[in-house]
Amino acid sequence: MRQGLELLAEGGIDALTIEALCARLKVTKGSFYHHFSGRDAFLRALLEHWAAGAVAPGRARNPRRRLDALLPAPGGPEAAIRAWAMRDPEVGAYQRRVDARRLETLETLLRETTGDSARAALLARMGCALLAGAEALAPPLGPAQRAAMLDVLWTELCMAPGERRGKEDS
Repeated sequence: MRQGLELLAEGGIDALTIEALCARLKVTKGSFYHHFSGRDAFLRALLEHWAAGAVAPGRARNPRRRLDALLPAPGGPEAAIRAWAMRDPEVGAYQRRVDARRLETLETLLRETTGDSARAALLARMGCALLAGAEALAPPLGPAQRAAMLDVLWTELCMAPGERRGKEDS
């Protein structure tokens, strides 16, 4: 599954062929068919695997560390899955399920951090939109840019409305 997700991240769904996967794993097609009835069965298993691990907020006490654990891995398959979801309704259903879980988890984290349910709901949606957009940027964000973006995002998301106004007035 890991190699399949890597191929997907590197070249999109069209690059994820049985031949490419077998070559990467140094196995025969017969070995592939021993485990899966075909490419469609493999792709469904791959989506299940991705969806199961896509929203893992971690158990850290520090809310920022929990946020970091919730986010898609840089350079991972997220952008390729989003592109694939635009072409395939079944993949779109997986993406919507992951997005809904991610949004719910982020909203819970922000509610715990800000103490304001309405603000947490709005900020969670804004944060998810920003992060989904960041995955689609070309060229992609580098590790340092991503870390800086997340630092600013976390600071802004957790700042009370009055704190922002006070900074601008000075």
